[in-house]
Amino acid sequence: MSLLVGEGYLITVSETDIMCPICTFKFDVGDKMDNADHFIFDMQCPGCKGLIRIKIPIFGGTTECFEANPPKTIKDKVSVSPFKINGKIV
Repeated sequence: MSLLVGEGYLITVSETDIMCPICTFKFDVGDKMDNADHFIFDMQCPGCKGLIRIKIPIFGGTTECFEANPPKTIKDKVSVSPFKINGKIV
């Protein structure tokens, strides 16, 4: 999720590079995060087309991505994208 400040300064407030917990496909969800109505939203993975749920941190922190409807026999899979500033984990 990003914020446009003043004359065009772009400040990223959470990590937008997500790894699918189902197929480990990496992709960018910045546009979906900016247009999301709530801080938790569902979408399809562009790699495996599985339904995933993304949790945006409200005050910065780690962005979480997990399988929306996992089978009952499998423990929930979660992938975490740590918050970075200038490419370095804070």
